[in-house]
Amino acid sequence: MQITKEILFQDRNLRNLNKLIEIALNEDLHGGDETSKNIFYFENSIRKLDNTKTHFISKADGVISGLVIIPLILKIAKDQSYIKNELEFVPLIEDGFYVKKGKVIAQLKGNFVDILSLERILLNFLSRMSGVATLTDKFVQILKKHKSKAKIYDTRKTIPGFRLLDKYSVNIGGGTNHRLDLSDYLIIKDNYLEQDLYVVLKYLKNLPIKSYNRKIVEVEIDDFKYFDYEEIWNADIIMLDNMNLENLKKAISLIREKQKKYDKIYEIEISGGFSINILDELKNLDVDRISFGKITHSVPNFDISLGVK
Repeated sequence: MQITKEILFQDRNLRNLNKLIEIALNEDLHGGDETSKNIFYFENSIRKLDNTKTHFISKADGVISGLVIIPLILKIAKDQSYIKNELEFVPLIEDGFYVKKGKVIAQLKGNFVDILSLERILLNFLSRMSGVATLTDKFVQILKKHKSKAKIYDTRKTIPGFRLLDKYSVNIGGGTNHRLDLSDYLIIKDNYLEQDLYVVLKYLKNLPIKSYNRKIVEVEIDDFKYFDYEEIWNADIIMLDNMNLENLKKAISLIREKQKKYDKIYEIEISGGFSINILDELKNLDVDRISFGKITHSVPNFDISLGVK
C-alpha cells in the first residue's frame, strides 16, 4: 500500500501523527521560547511582531516533501498553546516537485515570535522528509535512465515514530512502499525457515490469493540450500538477500525456470545493504524489486532555511 496524503491523514495514522507532532512540540517548547520572549516582549521593542512574512528557501537541488504536514503542526501548536496566534501557511509548490537551490517553496505569515518558536520544528520535519524524497528520487532516476523494470522499495528500517512520514516521502520521491508494519503480508526470513515454513506454505498451496484468509507471502533466501525446500515455491515473492552479483544471476535464473514448472509468476526482490553506486550492476537483472534500507535509515537532511521578507 502506497502511503499517500489521503492515507497519511486517515484514522489511526492521523492519531499517530498527532502524537509525533506533540512530542516534537513538547521537546522544544515545554518551557517556552526564552530568547524570543526576552528580545521582543518588552515595552520598547522596535520590531512589529504581527503580520510578519517569512519564506522557506531550498538550499539544495532536490525533491520537496513535508509541506502537507505543516498545517497540522501549526494547528496542534495553537490548540495546545505552544503559540498564541494562528499562523498562515502558503505553499508555493506541492510535495513531489523537484526544485533548484534558492527556490522559495512556501510562505509563513503571522506573529514573528510564534514563527521563531516553531522555526526549528518545522524545518526538522521538512528537511527530514525532503531528504528521504530526494535520495529516493536519485535511486529511481538511475533505473529509469536504464529502462529497468525494477522498482525501488523501502523497508521498515525507519526512525521510530517517523515511519509514516518516511514512507510517504519515499512515495513522493517515486519509490514504492514495502509493508508498513507486521500486520501486512507475511515475510518468512531465515530464522523462520527451519520451523514455520512448512506449516505456512503448505497451508497456502491451494488457497487462492484473493480468498478471505489469504495473505501475500514473501520468502527471504540467503542460501541456495533453501531452494531445495519444495514449500518455497508456494510463496508469491522471493527475496534474494545478501547475495553477490554472480549468485544473484544464478538464483534469478533458477527462479524463472521454476515458474515454468509450477506455471506461476514469482516477484523477485533483491536486498542486502546496496548502495547507489551498485545500481549500475543491478539495473539489467530480471528482478521486480530492489529494496534499500538506506533511503530511510541513512538519509542526509535536505537543507532548507527560513528567511524574513
